[in-house]
Amino acid sequence: VYDVTSYLDDHPGGDEVLLLAT
Repeated sequence: VYDVTSYLDDHPGGDEVLLLAT
């Protein structure tokens, strides 16, 4: 499970990448 808060903090607006990472 990815730490989405840290991820978004590192990649603002990276929703699409986040969806691919799930």
